[in-house]
Amino acid sequence: MKALSLQSHSRKEWENWDLITSEGVKIEIKSASYIQSWRQSNYSNITFNIRETKRFNPDTNTYAGTLGRHSDVYIFCLLHCKDQSSIDPMDLNQWSFFIIPTAVLNQNLGGQKTIGLKRLNAMAHANCSFHQLKEAFQRVVDLLK
Repeated sequence: MKALSLQSHSRKEWENWDLITSEGVKIEIKSASYIQSWRQSNYSNITFNIRETKRFNPDTNTYAGTLGRHSDVYIFCLLHCKDQSSIDPMDLNQWSFFIIPTAVLNQNLGGQKTIGLKRLNAMAHANCSFHQLKEAFQRVVDLLK
């Protein structure tokens, strides 16, 4: 929220997206890291879950409608540090961000459930650092208009 200068608010736990801008742009956030907190013999393969879901209605405790991706934009966050001794998730310089309009995912991947880093790099409308995220996000949102 800080990187995009969004107003601070509590996220509704069962909302169908992670964040929403004051203009109503719905954002889905996904994250991954090469290094995990458990012992590993190899780096983790970077993939992100992009599966379609049904909308959840917390008032009725039911899922309804057809399968879909319910945000306008996806932001994929990669903790790219590969050094166990210096990895620090709080160090924003160790993160890379990829921004893709949901419509682009739908058009190119249909019902595919995951996306890997190679495909993500090829499809991303923006690949940026934390400090570039707000400007890159706005450029992608401007394409939606």
